[in-house]
Amino acid sequence: MARRRWLSLLMRGVPLATLAWLAPWARAALPGWARDWDGAAFSAKGEAAVLAALGWPGPLHEDVRLELEVPEINESGAVVPVRVRSRLPGTRSIALLALDNPNTLAACFEFGPGLVPAVATRIKLAGTTTVLALARTDAGVHAARRLAKVTQGGCGG
Repeated sequence: MARRRWLSLLMRGVPLATLAWLAPWARAALPGWARDWDGAAFSAKGEAAVLAALGWPGPLHEDVRLELEVPEINESGAVVPVRVRSRLPGTRSIALLALDNPNTLAACFEFGPGLVPAVATRIKLAGTTTVLALARTDAGVHAARRLAKVTQGGCGG
């Protein structure tokens, strides 16, 4: 019985010790934006504050090459499907904003070279609001907007 107990303790302790030993190196291996992220952009209120917190230069350019799909009427704001695809050359990042949410920035995605700048996700909406998709490119920040209505039971407008 003592052997089983010793093996049980060993199997619990080794992973914890390994994690404690690797933690400083794992944090150092993260990219700079992940290491230093403090949530300033996600706690910013309003479109201008989010852009400033992200460090994205203004002004915004409305562009049809940035495609935003959001259902016009949503039964619940808890899970609203959103799809964004950028056909803009040199797209490096895509951000999703819900302008009337308590926290305006809903999501932010970074793209490396050679990747297709497209995302499909679900966001939470506090109520009827404008959903704004932003694409940061070498030429500036481009935008697409859609109104997303949140209703009880999915009826009405």
